[in-house]
Amino acid sequence: MIRRAKVFGWLMLAGVLWFCPLGSCPVAMAAGQAPALEIWGLQPTRLLLRVALPSQGRFCLGHVNSIYEAPVRECFQARPEGGCWLVEVESPSPAVFEYYGLEPPATGRGVLRRPLGDFQLRSHDYARHHLAVGDRIIRLDQVARPGQALVFKVAATP
Repeated sequence: MIRRAKVFGWLMLAGVLWFCPLGSCPVAMAAGQAPALEIWGLQPTRLLLRVALPSQGRFCLGHVNSIYEAPVRECFQARPEGGCWLVEVESPSPAVFEYYGLEPPATGRGVLRRPLGDFQLRSHDYARHHLAVGDRIIRLDQVARPGQALVFKVAATP
């Protein structure tokens, strides 16, 4: 548990991403089914978006870092047991990589494999956030209200 806290400390420090408390997230991915990404709104809890993931199970969240005002792309990979891994961070800003606890790469692209369960995002300006799933780009300001907490989860397709 201590290792998990260290791995995700950067998420909580930003005040942007949090873990979804155990039992509060509605669905778990079943083995052998193709994954889908679900975005749940909180207060009230309701499904806002469900999109099938491509065969490799990858999706990316693009945003402007609220501390460094630098563009960031975080890419995630669906895990067979549910949840996802954070597999890539991309930004032109070395400070962004330090924020993630990574050495700033010369390429501006860091590859890693951090396990995540469901995660939460809250922003007062979702116009600065978008989701890329395959070749589809989804602007989060068209999905959520400013300040609304969102839970991202990988689930099985029905």
